[in-house]
Amino acid sequence: MTDREKHLHFVRLAEEAARYDEMVQGMKQVIELDAKLNENERKLLAAAYRKSVSGQRFAWRVIASVVARGKGTKRQLEMVKQLLNKLEREMEEKCREILDLLDRVLIKEAADDEVKVFYLKLKADHFRYMAETRAVKNDVAEKAKKAYQEALDLAKNKLRPMHPIRLTVALNFAILQFEVQKSPADACQTAQRAYDDATSDAQTTGDNICAESVTIMELLQDNISYWSGNTSKTDAYANFRTQLRISLKQQHKQEVQAVQQQQQILMGKEMKMDNSKNGETREEEEKEGNSTGEGGGETEEKERKRKNSTEGGGEYEAEKREEQQQIDTF
Repeated sequence: MTDREKHLHFVRLAEEAARYDEMVQGMKQVIELDAKLNENERKLLAAAYRKSVSGQRFAWRVIASVVARGKGTKRQLEMVKQLLNKLEREMEEKCREILDLLDRVLIKEAADDEVKVFYLKLKADHFRYMAETRAVKNDVAEKAKKAYQEALDLAKNKLRPMHPIRLTVALNFAILQFEVQKSPADACQTAQRAYDDATSDAQTTGDNICAESVTIMELLQDNISYWSGNTSKTDAYANFRTQLRISLKQQHKQEVQAVQQQQQILMGKEMKMDNSKNGETREEEEKEGNSTGEGGGETEEKERKRKNSTEGGGEYEAEKREEQQQIDTF
C-alpha cells in the first residue's frame, strides 16, 4: 500500500467515524503528495470541508436565533454574542483554509474544464458559507457570486446542460441569490433556466440521465416552487419526473443485463479452460497407463526368468519377503 493509499484509507475511516477535522487533514496530506485528484478524491475533499464546516454552520444558526429573539438579561445576551463571534471565527478559518488551497494549488492543477468547474464551485460554496454568517457580508457575497458566475459560464461552454456538476453550480448559485442576496426573482430565474436547459437536452437527445442529475433537477424544481410561493407542482413537471424515473430504471436494467452478459462470457471461457485441462489430464493418465503396462510386461518377464533360474522359486520368494519387510519397516 502506497503512502497515498494509506492517507485515503484513513480519510474514509475518518468519514465513517464522523471525525471530519481528521478527514480534512488526511486530504491535505493526499494533496501534498499529488495535487491532481481523481473524481472520487475530489468528492472526498469537498465532503471533508463541507462536513467539517457544517457543525459550525448549524451551531451558528441556533445561537443566531437566540440573539434574534433578544430574550435574557444583558449579560446573558452578551455571552451569547461572544459565542456567536467565536463560531464565526472558527468557520471562517476553515473556509479560508480550503480557499487558499484552491487558489494556490488545485485550480492551477485542474486537469480539464470539468475539474476546474468543480473547484470554482467549491470556492464559491465556501465564500457563501462565510457570507451566511457575517453581519457585513457584501465583500464575501460578491466573491461568491463572482466564483459561481465564472463556474457557470465555463460549464455552459464545456459541459452538457444535464451534467450533474453544471446543474449543481446553478442550484448553489440560486441558493446564494435567495438566502444571501435576498433576491427570489434572480434565484428562480437561475434555477428555472438550468432546469429547462437540462429538460430540453434530455428530451432532444434521448440520452439517459444519471441518478445524480435527476436528484439535482428535482431539487431545482422544489426550490423554484418554494421561492416563487407555488408549492403545487405542475402536471408537466410531474409527468417529466415520471419520465426521468422510467428512463433511469431502463438504464439500470440495461446495465444489469450488460453485467450478466459479461459474466456469462467469463463463465464460458472458464468452462472451456476447465474442459481443456480435463482433456490434458486424461491424455496424461492414458500415457501413464500405457507406460505402466509396458513396464509391467518387463517385470513379469524378469519374474519368469528368475523362477526358471531357481528351484521351486524359493530364492525369489525369499527376496520378495525381505523386500516386503523393508517396505513395512520403512
